[in-house]
Amino acid sequence: MAAANSSTLKTLKHWSLVRCSKQIREQKARIYIIWRCTISLVATKSIRSMVDCESAKA
Repeated sequence: MAAANSSTLKTLKHWSLVRCSKQIREQKARIYIIWRCTISLVATKSIRSMVDCESAKA
């Protein structure tokens, strides 16, 4: 009986770790997407401000 409980506990711990690992990967993917979007927006704004400055000089 004790051996069955021990293996059940190990199985539950394993699946908890798997679930946690999956959630961490998903969170990392979300953060990466937000980071890429932010970089893209900053770069676009920077390019637009450079174009505006050059058009004002001309």
